[in-house]
Amino acid sequence: MTHPTEVPIFKTPAHLQCGAGPIVGWYTSPPGVVFQLMETTAMTEPMASWVAGPAFNSMIATFPDDRGFLFIIDLRAMTTRGPSVRAIFMKLARESGSLLAATVIIPPRRSNPLYLGGLQTASELVTPFGPPLQVTAEWEAVLQRYRITPVAS
Repeated sequence: MTHPTEVPIFKTPAHLQCGAGPIVGWYTSPPGVVFQLMETTAMTEPMASWVAGPAFNSMIATFPDDRGFLFIIDLRAMTTRGPSVRAIFMKLARESGSLLAATVIIPPRRSNPLYLGGLQTASELVTPFGPPLQVTAEWEAVLQRYRITPVAS
């Protein structure tokens, strides 16, 4: 990640860094994780697999006595996504949605109506496995609503 195009959501260094692409994550209080795509780029399968696998599991290990996690992913810098990315996140929702208290997606800045419609459909599909998926461009309101702060490193 040599040329970030995004201002980090938090001023503290990220706790997690994807080796496959420019996505970082912060453990939060209340317990959870906020991911942010830091460069204008496509979301690839390796990046999504990292978020849904090692990074998600690391969050659980960081808060072993907690459940009801917050899961927020900022995709404002995403230009497109690989064909399997949606399936990776749907699998995460099916398998781990019951561990989540809130799931929020900050959509890409250049979202077209078809993409946003797909997110709404995804929201309806994952709701039986966990909390409703909230899609909003108002990330600051999300941080305030849940009183999210990064945990100390």
